[in-house]
Amino acid sequence: KHTQQSKNDERFFSRQFNYNLVFGKNLNKLDNFRFERTESDNKNYSNPDNDPNGDWRSGDVRSPNPRKTLCYNIEAPDGSVIKHPEKGWRWSEDTLKEKIETGEIIFKPDNSGIIRKIYLSNQDGRTPENVWDGDEFGTTRFANSEIKELFGNNTVFDTPKPSLMIVKLMELFHKNRDYIVIDFFSGSATTADAIMKCNLKDDGTRKFIQVQLQE
Repeated sequence: KHTQQSKNDERFFSRQFNYNLVFGKNLNKLDNFRFERTESDNKNYSNPDNDPNGDWRSGDVRSPNPRKTLCYNIEAPDGSVIKHPEKGWRWSEDTLKEKIETGEIIFKPDNSGIIRKIYLSNQDGRTPENVWDGDEFGTTRFANSEIKELFGNNTVFDTPKPSLMIVKLMELFHKNRDYIVIDFFSGSATTADAIMKCNLKDDGTRKFIQVQLQE
């Protein structure tokens, strides 16, 4: 999202986003994109029942798609019957029983349903969303402010990219802090600046190659 402001010169919709296109030569060899988790990411995790596996949050127990084989009822500890959701449970009956035995699935206090525990210790970072809000990832206005600070209050590039956005792109590879980034359109060298910021932040050894055609 490159701007937080509405553009009144647009006729129908104010266009507020650009695309980051992502390609992979061999996706099977590429690690999953993940951001490091923050306190905000973990705010819904707690351990009200002193589970030895640590903090957890409740997760969905319903099947996302209709599956007849997953439509079975469950007997609660008090002998009452818990009916299956409309589309069925998320797991087979045998798998669900295993999860109950391990404590990953518990019964609600009134035995009216079940609760699935998703443990914080099992979370590998945070999956990035496909819309990057300007408050967290920077905007064109933010980038212009960076340029003005460097060039005596002059905006010398029409569409600068915020260094914060490039930093966040680098953080997608948080397990690897030693690689080379090639930027074929160096411009104001936002990429170089962002990578140096990343290295300062986590003692990484990332390197960069900046290419700029004569203009």
